[in-house]
Amino acid sequence: MAYRLVDHTADVAIELRADAPAGLLAFATDAVRQLYAGDAPLSTDAKTELEIHGEGLEELLVSWLNELIFLFDARGEVALRAAEVRVVERGRGLVASGTISLCRARDLDFTPLTDLKAATYHGLTVRHSSTGLAATVVLDT
Repeated sequence: MAYRLVDHTADVAIELRADAPAGLLAFATDAVRQLYAGDAPLSTDAKTELEIHGEGLEELLVSWLNELIFLFDARGEVALRAAEVRVVERGRGLVASGTISLCRARDLDFTPLTDLKAATYHGLTVRHSSTGLAATVVLDT
């Protein structure tokens, strides 16, 4: 498993592991889907392209997660999967892009399992190791 949900006081934390930054973002998308829908059989009925900018990997991860939360809060769409995720250096920062498969949950009788408010910098860590990257991020609920 490339992500793990961790109990956290009044919030939820996600631990991510991947070979590269793009993998962290793809697995973060999987974790958000799990938090919203668990194992519910949701199907893809839309796709959207994301492009997120950040000064570093920490900011990129928080911004990516917050965009996925926005998609649900503002449009009623659950991000199911991230594909073709790329992270490149641009100027003094990083740019992440990818295709997000969505389920229009607002069209279903759907109640999220977790009410996510925002990804935070509280307790945020991104570590490099001999096996790749590991990150922990806390989501306000």
